[in-house]
Amino acid sequence: MRMTNSWKRMHGAAVVVLFVTRIKDFIFPLLLTFFAGGTGTLFGQEWIFPALLLVLFLHSLFSWLFFRFRLEEQELRIKQGIFVKKRRYIQRKKVQSVDISAGIIQRTFGLVKIKIETAGGGMVPEVSIIALSKMMQKSPRISSLRSS
Repeated sequence: MRMTNSWKRMHGAAVVVLFVTRIKDFIFPLLLTFFAGGTGTLFGQEWIFPALLLVLFLHSLFSWLFFRFRLEEQELRIKQGIFVKKRRYIQRKKVQSVDISAGIIQRTFGLVKIKIETAGGGMVPEVSIIALSKMMQKSPRISSLRSS
């Protein structure tokens, strides 16, 4: 198999998208630490809320840094993971659907979100690339994934 592309990262705005998603997922613990943090007298308790936000931001940043993908002629290769390294190889012939959407943050930066589903993938997409430039999405290699 001939390599046609080097390893790519998602657009830098992916950090913002990931951070907002993480805040949405952790809204209850964030609200709890926000309201509980200001009333106590324990040393450093007022720093719990900002510290939790910082941890969520750093996790988003490192998730973006360690997520890479490469399109080859017959497959999409994904490398990801901060502590546990994962590699995925999705063959073009296994792709069932490619869903393209754009949320508010993606539209602001001129990006799209691509979900790739494979046969037997279940309810969750096999791969989700959350911040891909529209120009990259129109590339012939992405189009070839959809035409399988």
